Amino acid sequence: MLRLVLAVCFVGVTSAINWDTIMPYLRSDPELSNLVRLLEKANLDTVLEAPGGIHTVFAPTNAAFQKQPYMPQIENNAELLQRVLQYHVMDSAFISLFIDNERTDMSINDYPIRFNIYNWPNSHGIYTAGGANISQGDIILRNGVVHVVDEVLLPPEGDIVYQMMVDDVEFEDVLVILTVTNLIEDLMQDGMTLFAPLNTAFQAYYRDGLPNSGDMAAVRTMMMNHIVNGTYYLVGIHSGDQLTTLGGTTLTLTLDSRQRLVVNGKTTDGMIYASNGLIHVMKEVL
Repeated sequence: MLRLVLAVCFVGVTSAINWDTIMPYLRSDPELSNLVRLLEKANLDTVLEAPGGIHTVFAPTNAAFQKQPYMPQIENNAELLQRVLQYHVMDSAFISLFIDNERTDMSINDYPIRFNIYNWPNSHGIYTAGGANISQGDIILRNGVVHVVDEVLLPPEGDIVYQMMVDDVEFEDVLVILTVTNLIEDLMQDGMTLFAPLNTAFQAYYRDGLPNSGDMAAVRTMMMNHIVNGTYYLVGIHSGDQLTTLGGTTLTLTLDSRQRLVVNGKTTDGMIYASNGLIHVMKEVL
C-alpha cells in the first residue's frame, strides 16, 4: 500500500484520497474514458496494474484529447502512441507538495517533465506539468497518484536549439543570428523561453538583407530582447503580465479574443516545447 503523509492544499490543485488503484480509478471517471481506451490499446494498463508498482499518472481529460490536433496521427502510430502515453507516467508517487518552479522529473520513457508554478499578481496560482494545467491534482491511490490535466503532454525531442533545427526550416535566420551573436550558449541553459521570429519576420525587419558584422552589437541586443529566463507556457499567462528579457527590456503579454498570445502588440503563432524550456513562434520581430 502506498504510504504518504499528505498535508497540502495549493490554490488550483485539490487533493483527495481514494483506496482504489490507478486503473480502476481511471475507469470509474467518464471524463477519462479516452485515456483508458488508449492505455489499454497500448498495453500500458498492465504496467499500471503490475503488483508492487508505484506510479504517477498525468491524466488528460476527454476534452484534452479532442482538442489535440495531432491525436489521429498519434493514435494510428503504435510506436508514437506508446511514447506519448508513457510520457504521462512516472515510476514514483509524485504529489504537488514536491512541485518547485522549473523542476524536472523523468517519465518512464526517460523524457523530462517540466513543472511550473505561476503566481502572477492577478492570478490565483497555476500549477503545470509539461505545460499542461493540473486541473485536479493529488488523487492519492493505493498504488500511486493521479493528476488530471487539461492538455495532452507531448515529449520534447531536444532542447530549444535542437527543436528549431528539426521542427521548421523557417527558423534558419534566427539560428544564424543566435550563432553569430554568441547567444546559443544562453539558450542551452535550463528553463528558458525564446520568442523566435520566423524567416519572414526577419526579412521584413531587415529589408536590405541581414546586417553585416559591424552591426552585431545592435543585433545581439535585439536578439537578447527575444529571450527570457523562465519557462512561460500559454496556460500560465494572463493579460497584462510582464517579463524582463536578457536585454533588459519589458515584454507585455496579452491574450487576444482567440486566446492567442500577443507580445508587445505582436501576435504569436504557436508554441514548440523543448527539453530545456519553450519557443513561442513570432510572425514579427519584437
